[in-house]
Amino acid sequence: MAKITPIIRDDALSIVTRVGEPLEALCGSTLLITGSAGFLCSALLDALAAFNAQARRPCRVIAVDNLLVGSSERTAHLLDDPNFRFVQHDVTKPLRLDERVDRIIHGASVA
Repeated sequence: MAKITPIIRDDALSIVTRVGEPLEALCGSTLLITGSAGFLCSALLDALAAFNAQARRPCRVIAVDNLLVGSSERTAHLLDDPNFRFVQHDVTKPLRLDERVDRIIHGASVA
């Protein structure tokens, strides 16, 4: 299983520190992030994992990617995180989930 590098971990912590209080709105919510195995959204997942590590109520993250362009290596280090769920899925098709989603961040794109 892939591990997060110290540079990425430190960057994620720096993001959480700089953004600060506005992230509190995510406490206890469920986010669905498409394109989660891509370059940008995988960095967002790392920042959210850093946020969850210090949040009073972590957010739940459902990461969706079809892995046609993205890499599963970018999310592998999060698979044991109880607040993280990876769903391999093509976002051009309907997605049925067994839980409520509070926010959607759409980052899927074939560029």
